[in-house]
Amino acid sequence: MNELRSADDTSASGIPWGVVLFRRSRPDEILLGLYEESGRNVQRASLLLRDLLAEYPERAELARDILLCEQEGNRIAHDIIHRLNGDGHRPVRPPFDQTSGYELARALDDIVDHTEQAADELGLYAVEATMEQAVALADVLVGASEQVAGALRSLRTGTDHSSRLVEIHRLENEGRSPPARCRRLAVCDRDRSDGGDSLEGHLQQPRVGSGRL
Repeated sequence: MNELRSADDTSASGIPWGVVLFRRSRPDEILLGLYEESGRNVQRASLLLRDLLAEYPERAELARDILLCEQEGNRIAHDIIHRLNGDGHRPVRPPFDQTSGYELARALDDIVDHTEQAADELGLYAVEATMEQAVALADVLVGASEQVAGALRSLRTGTDHSSRLVEIHRLENEGRSPPARCRRLAVCDRDRSDGGDSLEGHLQQPRVGSGRL
């Protein structure tokens, strides 16, 4: 049986055991910093997509910036997973179980992947102009990504982030049930279509007006 050690005893490396135990119990600051960086990347990608949709095709070049965010997201996700695996040494201690750490990293990466896919499909399907409800949904994404970034920042600083999770859930419901005005616009645009494929008609129907929701 191992003998009990006091905080003043030293390990084989000469570091007091009290310090060793404290270090092992603290969440890894580098790992938390990577999650926070991923949150900022999510927020930047969503802002770029909103601006792209709001000013398309005049600012079509923003799709390139979103692609760079997607590549940066892949890099951050790789660094997080590598860190969770211990950088080839002993795995670090995240503020949650390791499986949740992997899932969080992949979920953040997926947000940017889908954002880049949406931007890419504007060119892929030769969309001439975006619709107002697309901008409205992008605004929801911007709001949610702001809360995600803030929650990840709180995770690193140790501050309460419960209100951000509530807001994320509210915005998720808003995205699934768009405002009545957007639904009316979608119906009007569908009725004005020429009878072609409904999805294609919605993608290519010009946005009503120049204002944003």
